Amino acid sequence: MYVVVFLSSVILLLYFILRHKLRYWERRGVPCIRQNFLSSELDWLIKDKSRFQYFKDIYDELAPHKYGGYSVMPLKIMIRDPEYIKYVLTKEYDSFSSREKLFFTKTDPLTHFIFNLEGKEWKDTRAKLTPGFSSGKLKHMFELISECASEMDQTINITAEKTIDVTKFLRLYVMNVIFTCTYGLKVNKMENGCEIFLKMAGLIRGGSNFSKKLANFFFILPSAIRHYVTSSAYGTYSRDFFKKIVLDCIRHREENHILRNDFLQIFMTLMNADDETKWTIDKTLAHGILYIMAGFSTTTSAISFLLYEMAKHPHMQEKLLQEIDQAFQESDGNLDYDTVQKPVYLNKIISETMRKYCIIGSFSRRCTTTCALPDGFVIEKGTAVVVSTSGLHHDPQYYPNPLKFDPERFNEENKNARHPYVYMPFGAGPRYCIGERFSILMIKAATMTVLKKFSVSILPENDFEFIFMPNKLTTEVEKINLQFKPRENMKKNLLII
Repeated sequence: MYVVVFLSSVILLLYFILRHKLRYWERRGVPCIRQNFLSSELDWLIKDKSRFQYFKDIYDELAPHKYGGYSVMPLKIMIRDPEYIKYVLTKEYDSFSSREKLFFTKTDPLTHFIFNLEGKEWKDTRAKLTPGFSSGKLKHMFELISECASEMDQTINITAEKTIDVTKFLRLYVMNVIFTCTYGLKVNKMENGCEIFLKMAGLIRGGSNFSKKLANFFFILPSAIRHYVTSSAYGTYSRDFFKKIVLDCIRHREENHILRNDFLQIFMTLMNADDETKWTIDKTLAHGILYIMAGFSTTTSAISFLLYEMAKHPHMQEKLLQEIDQAFQESDGNLDYDTVQKPVYLNKIISETMRKYCIIGSFSRRCTTTCALPDGFVIEKGTAVVVSTSGLHHDPQYYPNPLKFDPERFNEENKNARHPYVYMPFGAGPRYCIGERFSILMIKAATMTVLKKFSVSILPENDFEFIFMPNKLTTEVEKINLQFKPRENMKKNLLII
């Protein structure tokens, strides 16, 4: 009898504690999405939603408010107003200088890459890595990107019109660029190169659907729990294999006095530098993982969606083809750093692709010091402040008819008329994506290489709005089939060159 009473009392107490917690945002008078479980982000996994759609739905549901709560365990608030976003990301950066950590565990040094670092450690690491993404460094590194684009071109060996899944050869291209520019490895020339890459990708997330969902589940747990989860949740089976390859590359370069314009050379220089914050082999491995994780699926998807939109809009494609032809003529047919800077219309197309497809559906900052928003509402320390890029990029208030693909949204007049914080494909503020320019160079090199020789079109059965893949951290589709046709006038252009 006493046991039943005791257990009933405990259950009742837990119920009232949970009920009190779930009403956190309501008690504070904040617009919110009503909570019915530990975290609304479970919808992302349970309902198999894409992150693009998940964060857009929250953004839309919280309209027209400037901000609103949507999770209590852990505490998360979404900021919708661009001035408030600017306030959090830039003006009050010192109070929101931390991120929600990505697959981070305190006991695993290979998860201690710049994305997950905080305070002085982040500042020191950012200062060490930033020179590697300068215009001068990228200009030298572009030779490697151009080589990979040329090798990609050779794989599209067709002489007549043919249907091609662009995601297949673009995955190989992006994979090749990342490994070439990071470790000097030409994956496409290695035996079983694709399998090697998949093993390395396993460092970040497991290969099976269950492993991916498990990793995503740990990602939405409160940090107090997540930071102590064993790293086996993130696919550790290939770590020794990956480490051996990197150490072999370093040893080969040191023994043969090889210098290359790539990221490994930058890491090696940092490891040999005599300063207070020693760069270690673990940091080299961790940032190699980051470059794979941040660059592979994001860049592949961006190029794929761009080509898809060109196939859907022949008039835009024709304008772009003329611009590309002109750029190649002025550079004697060479794809170099200066060549990819010339097409102005291509810049607009890339920006509009990033807007419409919003490869990263959201990003966040964690409040490190209790801080008041401009209207006086106080955000407590530890609260995650989330920005829905998919919501902002598809808000008719900023982009009328948001599903329409319109590169002229990004002409100078329209850009100047919009608030700068309603377009953030690479984030904003001091912690914006360090690899933005590197990614854009990969996109430009691939696009110009493909459209130099081929025009693309789309069959009626493939002309539809995509449903993005669920349980992915980025916006992806399984495949994109396009019609490739060798350009008749290309031979004439080559003769002119």
